[in-house]
Amino acid sequence: HRWVKPGLNILVSYFNAPFFNDALLPAGNLRENKSAYQRADVIIFTRCNSYPDETVRNKYLKNIPGIDVSKVFFAGLEYGNPYQFFSEGKRKYTILDFNKAVLVCGIAHPEYLMHYLTENNIEFESMIFPDHYEFVPDDFEKIKSAYRKIHDEYGVVLFSEKDAVRLLKFDIGKLAIAGAYLALPIKMKFQPEEKIRFDKIIFDFVRTQLHQHN
Repeated sequence: HRWVKPGLNILVSYFNAPFFNDALLPAGNLRENKSAYQRADVIIFTRCNSYPDETVRNKYLKNIPGIDVSKVFFAGLEYGNPYQFFSEGKRKYTILDFNKAVLVCGIAHPEYLMHYLTENNIEFESMIFPDHYEFVPDDFEKIKSAYRKIHDEYGVVLFSEKDAVRLLKFDIGKLAIAGAYLALPIKMKFQPEEKIRFDKIIFDFVRTQLHQHN
């Protein structure tokens, strides 16, 4: 938000759809000119299928001249263990504990989750909603119907953790299948040396802010 005056600007862009290949709305998805990247203190290209080699990295860096290359990062995705989020026990699973799933997504680019399930040989039905979708009670009837169709003793309803948070406002813990509702944590994964460098940028900034306010 341009009215907010941040101390540290981090620009996050999809690796497979980098901002420098995009255009301003309505032709593209950008809300301001590409040149605004120059305000960034850190740029992260996310959701890399694999960490890019030097040739690919240099190709991206040529599109963002003027940026300190030590402040540019390439991150993949890391999936955590699914866990129950409506039951008190918050039981955790591994991705190998079930064979079938109903995948419910209200996030951008759900194809990454679909690919992850396919890689792990999980049969699934997908229910895809728009990004930032606000679930309504009627949606649960559709989810229950899809869950019954997979008809598997070890079947689950799988949500991204981001979607699961938006569901906690509903009192659905009493539902018979609430125990089958699992949240799947997803986070960025840096290469070890890049994680050290990124963490240092963040911690140095925080230390500076604390010093200024003490």
